[in-house]
Amino acid sequence: MLKRSLEQESMARVIGTQSISLSLDLFDTTLIRRSSNRELFRRLGERAAAEWIDWKLDPVEFARWRQVSEERANRAHGSCQFMLDAVYDQFSKGYEITRAQKKRLMAMELELEAEHLLVVPAMRNRIEVEHEEGRAVLFLSDMYLPSDWLRGVLTKHGLWKHGDILYVSGEAQASKSQGDLFAFAENLLGPRLNQPLHLGDNQWSDVTQADASGWRAKLFADAVPTPREKLLAGHSPDFGAMPETLAAAARIARLNLQTSSSPELATHIATITGVAAPILVAYMLWSLRKAQELGLKRIYFMTRDGLVLHDAFLALVEKIGEAENIDVRILGASRQICRISSIDTEAEELPSWTTYNPHQITVTSCLYRVGLRPEQFQTELGDLGFAPQSWERPLSGRETKRLERLLRQSHVRSAINQAASQTRDAYETYLVESGLHEGVPAAIVDIGWRGSTFDSLLHRLPEAVRSGFHLFLFGFLADSYDGLNGDNIHAYYCDDWRGHSEPGGDHLVSLLEDFVAVEQGALVGIEPDTAGRMALKFRDIDHSDLERERFALNMAAPKELIDALSSEELADWSVDRMTPVWKRMMDDFWTKPSQKELHEMAFHRQEVDQSGHVSVNLATPYSWSEILWWVAGLRPLGSGISCWTTGRRALTVGARRHLLSLGDRIHGRWPGLAQRLRRQKEQLGGYLRRNRG
Repeated sequence: MLKRSLEQESMARVIGTQSISLSLDLFDTTLIRRSSNRELFRRLGERAAAEWIDWKLDPVEFARWRQVSEERANRAHGSCQFMLDAVYDQFSKGYEITRAQKKRLMAMELELEAEHLLVVPAMRNRIEVEHEEGRAVLFLSDMYLPSDWLRGVLTKHGLWKHGDILYVSGEAQASKSQGDLFAFAENLLGPRLNQPLHLGDNQWSDVTQADASGWRAKLFADAVPTPREKLLAGHSPDFGAMPETLAAAARIARLNLQTSSSPELATHIATITGVAAPILVAYMLWSLRKAQELGLKRIYFMTRDGLVLHDAFLALVEKIGEAENIDVRILGASRQICRISSIDTEAEELPSWTTYNPHQITVTSCLYRVGLRPEQFQTELGDLGFAPQSWERPLSGRETKRLERLLRQSHVRSAINQAASQTRDAYETYLVESGLHEGVPAAIVDIGWRGSTFDSLLHRLPEAVRSGFHLFLFGFLADSYDGLNGDNIHAYYCDDWRGHSEPGGDHLVSLLEDFVAVEQGALVGIEPDTAGRMALKFRDIDHSDLERERFALNMAAPKELIDALSSEELADWSVDRMTPVWKRMMDDFWTKPSQKELHEMAFHRQEVDQSGHVSVNLATPYSWSEILWWVAGLRPLGSGISCWTTGRRALTVGARRHLLSLGDRIHGRWPGLAQRLRRQKEQLGGYLRRNRG
């Protein structure tokens, strides 16, 4: 009788004659919550405690008991075939509440739900298309919340139009999970259904059961939390509410970015919003708090990496209402400019970075590091065995030593000192124009994992700004940092690794370095403009459309994350308390990346210097099979090797020897590969010799 009367009531709501071709699930398909269920119920517990003096349940216990009550209602009434009052009937069995309190709790829960519900952008677009083309939309939900209230939420967000239909399982006494809600809708709507396509996030309820009912169905899993978001949210309540709140914000940022990007970038978006953006937003918040603690009035962000951080910092301080307290500026800086400017013209030896080779070095790139071009010393290079056609070829360790002999020759060193002096004079003038000598207490903010560029700049600044905030990618490097003393350098880092032998590092280096990369090339020169002020000259790089799209996403991700968090949530965020969360998240990302993540996160960053030399930084960990194929000369991985680990297991010395000998064995069987193998083996052997430790 109940079901029949409900059908009659529902029939009265079937108004309009538009056909229906689209059926949508509601939660985690059309709508998502800004927070988890547990966090929403915890906040409900806080409101209850604030409203009733004699309320004895603390918010965390209230949230636990509210979830238990829902599970019990499910068992008592059948899958999703109950309403909200049944949940609070179960609640009252464990904690005594009056009828008035029950009614008020239900009202407060609906108020909170309304505050926390957001629209999935992709679904908004689908619904708008249906409405614009004159069709109605059917909403089906396994839910205990009342349909009248849900219609109000959809109307509030602009998703409901005259003629749309909504059925919820609690009222219909039929559910998608059992398959009969589809038949219920079909019986009532009849000819209005025009071969509808049902979209939902649950494989069983929204796809399998819809198919079994004769409907077309497709899984829509975009709004389902990713493994990274689940990891972030799944921390102990000891960490407070921030992990869950941050995970929800990461999901919102991901969904907002996905609507305007290429499908090829889905993995990139999920990784930057779920891993990189939370870390860098935390770093920006930490930098703000540290600047306030030190009484600083100005912060400089070093280009080009600093552009992403700068925008995130401005969004952060504006969101929490502290924008007026600090002057935020961009400082033109780069490895090339800072290092050349820091060369000591009186020292006998050149700095170690001159021929340091983390990925590759060529004759052209090595001379470029010290402000020279190979054409200036073509005769001397020829005497050392470097013909012009070899200037762009990666050097072996032995060849690098020969090149170092050239750099020690007096006339070459004199040319280096002249280039260093010219660059230093121009850069000093630029630093003065940037306000670094005005006596305003300030700090330089940077990101990196060795700190050499950071150090070379800070050593030459006046005392008022000889402070620096640095996001070290590895804790052990921050601990052993041999630059300025600890009173000047304030390091923030997310991990607790304590040695170079710990694997997994290149995953994070690749992720964060790629994340802060922007379309603008590195700073390669400084010269006066027509007005006499120092103008910065950046490297001109011809990026692909896909690269430009990635750069735009990288710039937008932190701001999307900040926008998804309330000012109160950000202001109350304790960065120190979150450190264990970062450690766990980083450990998971380093040691458990999927092959899809590794391939799609491989960021081939092409850099072109003034001489036209092209280098590719390919910082991606490879599997055994990929490394072996590379050694065999059958699959190019790029121009350099930057990682020799798979998960936590680094390649052993024996494995490296095996790789070196593999080429000889293949050469005996396939002579056609001989020339290529010799080149590959030379590069591989040089890498292993230089990294024997």
